[in-house]
Amino acid sequence: MKIGSETEYPFSYATERFHNELLTFVEPSINGHPFVGLYIHKTSNRLAVKCPSSIVGEWHHVCYTWRSVDGQAQVYVNPHKDSCDKTVTGFAVGKVVQASGTLSLGQEQSYPGGGLSLDQSFDGEYTDVNVWSEALDVKQIFRVSKCLGCGVDRCCNHKEEELTGDVVD
Repeated sequence: MKIGSETEYPFSYATERFHNELLTFVEPSINGHPFVGLYIHKTSNRLAVKCPSSIVGEWHHVCYTWRSVDGQAQVYVNPHKDSCDKTVTGFAVGKVVQASGTLSLGQEQSYPGGGLSLDQSFDGEYTDVNVWSEALDVKQIFRVSKCLGCGVDRCCNHKEEELTGDVVD
């Protein structure tokens, strides 16, 4: 993902219950060090990592993971070099991401599939977006970032413009 310098929402999953069932974000800070993170169920569960200002305008491998059962959550930016990362436990423990929602790349949703606003969009670039039905561990994340395979079916086994991975349904 190529990260810009404004508040942006690269990935949004909205349901009837929560318009920010799962939402990733990039936020600038006063001193130029952006925060990269995610929300689960609105903004009441927020995880963010402060990154160096050098990440703005450059390409990075970004990975967000979360496990409901114990609340282990991670945000990684560049897991293979010059990384900024954060791992916590107890994050949104027991929360469940509801099925039958709408996934949006590059736009926060005010309701599933709608209520789109230019000031809540992502002004950056993507390549190789994957959504997994399980939280990858650190070694798997590193291997995916290098396209070495990760031990999960179809990991890095993709073709141009083809959706891959175990898409959550």
